[in-house]
Amino acid sequence: RHILKPSAKMQEDTGLPKTLQEAIGERRQRLRCLSHLSEQDRCLSLRCSLCMGRKQKDEYHCPYTHMDLSTTHKNADEVIKKHKEAVEQKENKSKLNALLTAVPDHVKVVKVLLTDVELALPHEGIQEMFDSKASRSAWLTNVLSARQLEDVTRYLAELHGFIREEWLQDDFDTQKWRRNLKQAVRNQEVENLFAGLEELDAKLFYTTKEKIAYSEKKRRNQERGRMRLDLALKWGYVPGQDYLDKLDNIVCKVDGVQAGRLVVKYGRKVKKYSKDTARQRLQEIPREGNESTGSGSGKKRKIEVQDDEGKR
Repeated sequence: RHILKPSAKMQEDTGLPKTLQEAIGERRQRLRCLSHLSEQDRCLSLRCSLCMGRKQKDEYHCPYTHMDLSTTHKNADEVIKKHKEAVEQKENKSKLNALLTAVPDHVKVVKVLLTDVELALPHEGIQEMFDSKASRSAWLTNVLSARQLEDVTRYLAELHGFIREEWLQDDFDTQKWRRNLKQAVRNQEVENLFAGLEELDAKLFYTTKEKIAYSEKKRRNQERGRMRLDLALKWGYVPGQDYLDKLDNIVCKVDGVQAGRLVVKYGRKVKKYSKDTARQRLQEIPREGNESTGSGSGKKRKIEVQDDEGKR
């Protein structure tokens, strides 16, 4: 809520229809990238109501061509003046505005979300060939000029291409993701396009800290999933040795410790015990010719049953 709520200073009229503002706000709540943007970058009042581009303080945003011209350049005033004069001389200077006005709201929402994700991309996570102001500016210009679902879908795929593979989680399936985007365009499925954008945002590391935390969590999960023979010995159980479950009266063989549980097998079945439960229920069955290192009651119980059956 704090992320999406601008300060009182920035709550002026955005020039956007209320329904469009609400649609953008609802979709933005599903993205992680918003937490990595400044309040100014999130503010809709600083966006052009037609092309949806951000209006930077040090740039002049042309209301007709929607080009951004620097105001801090040495000859900025002269450049901007010439640009305005050139625009005024054009008979069809409002042609682009007419086209942008006709853009569907769902495409405008996607344009805002695309520029949000792009702005939040970390420098370290961008492919070297795209890590330049010219490359990213060209992509941004194309996004802001987009008018159809096919356009924004193509630029979403291009945005994915900017990102280094190691800055996406391992379970991000690129081929499946791109197939879903193509299907969304083919069937004009707007929701699937939003789903693709949200999936990319969810699987992307926006900071080095996030990347390191994910790697550490993955390592811990792999460690938990690995069968630990050494830990079984530390608990006092020998892998491959037979033990008697006193409660179920079954003989089982210790496999090892996995995810904090002692794993034993009997036949084709598997049972798992916590450390305390294993101590209460399992007793070692000594091998023939050797003395038991445990209490021996399990072996004795088994022999008595065999003797009784033999007598019967």
